Amino acid sequence: MVNPYLDYLPFPLDGNPFDWVGQKVSFKGFLAFEIYQHMVRPKEEWAEMIYLQPDKEYKHLSQLIGYKIGNDFSTEAPFENFHLRFYGSFGVLEGSSKRPGKSDVVYRESYFDLVNIEGLWNDPGIK
Repeated sequence: MVNPYLDYLPFPLDGNPFDWVGQKVSFKGFLAFEIYQHMVRPKEEWAEMIYLQPDKEYKHLSQLIGYKIGNDFSTEAPFENFHLRFYGSFGVLEGSSKRPGKSDVVYRESYFDLVNIEGLWNDPGIK
């Protein structure tokens, strides 16, 4: 069987997700256990929202939301303790602050349209 993700480029360790918007990429990491506040896309655009924690080696990539596009794969166990490879493409959300006095400042945040997850190895000590 041919790997359907051969055309997904490995995201470079020094890459900036804003420079890779819309391109097919993969990166390594884990499902996030600590959840940070993020901007969220409208619900009708995605099937499931997942918090992704990229490996620490990525210089310009921190926790981001992965939006599961379609229902062709599961994000349930056994992935909770796995080192993973995420396949998809980056996108950008822009918005103003909800804080009084800062509404004129525009914030940009990357997200990831997730098309598949590959388990690389099990690590029960992740949590």
